Amino acid sequence: MPDQVEPSKPEPRSARGRVRRVLRPYLSRGQVVVGVLLAVVGFLAVVQVRSQNDTDEDFAGARREDLLQLLDNLDSAAARAEAEIQNLQARRDELRGTTDRRTAALEEAQRQVKLLGLLSGALPAEGRGIEVTINDPSGAVGVDTLINALEELRNAGAEAIQINGRVRIVAQSRLEDLDSGIMIDDVELRPPYVIDAIGDPYTLGRAMLIPGGMKEDVEAVQGTVQIDQVTDTDLQIDALYSSPEQEYASPADETDN
Repeated sequence: MPDQVEPSKPEPRSARGRVRRVLRPYLSRGQVVVGVLLAVVGFLAVVQVRSQNDTDEDFAGARREDLLQLLDNLDSAAARAEAEIQNLQARRDELRGTTDRRTAALEEAQRQVKLLGLLSGALPAEGRGIEVTINDPSGAVGVDTLINALEELRNAGAEAIQINGRVRIVAQSRLEDLDSGIMIDDVELRPPYVIDAIGDPYTLGRAMLIPGGMKEDVEAVQGTVQIDQVTDTDLQIDALYSSPEQEYASPADETDN
């Protein structure tokens, strides 16, 4: 029986080598990056601490008088800054107040312009009021009767008046009798005469019915008067008055007073 050959066994490694391989660290790329970052952070922290220490040493080495002077300077600077802030706030409030007053004055001026425009007949008007229709088949209603009606309407508080949708009645309006009607401010009108007046409908309507007033005058010459109150919809007065050029009068200069 042939001799059997035993398989060769690996040569045992030394114990020191095995321990070295076990303890040898395995470093990945991420671990290397983290390590570098930690080193940078540590370096910056050391620089910051040294800078703070240098600043503290500067103050620590300063004299007490210098520190007190520094505090006084800081207090003065803070006081000046506070005063400047207050001045700016006061200026802001002043500008706001000036703007508000200017806005209020402008709004009041615009309101006055509109009011004067309505009173002078330079602006159209709308609102509640009455419509008075004077029928004159015989042509006997003249200027006197119309002036009576207009005065009664004004006394009752009419704020805007027009006749036949063509003529705006103002304080300067001129009325003349014609053979076939009347003329108001160079505009010829023929009956029926339709008077539109803006104001309180009830008060204006009552003014047209007073005893001895316009209605009785018209009926005395075989005419009729119809009064319609306009309360639900606005009465439109579109006729405008063109003021003539002032030949003699001009606004007075207030600085001369």
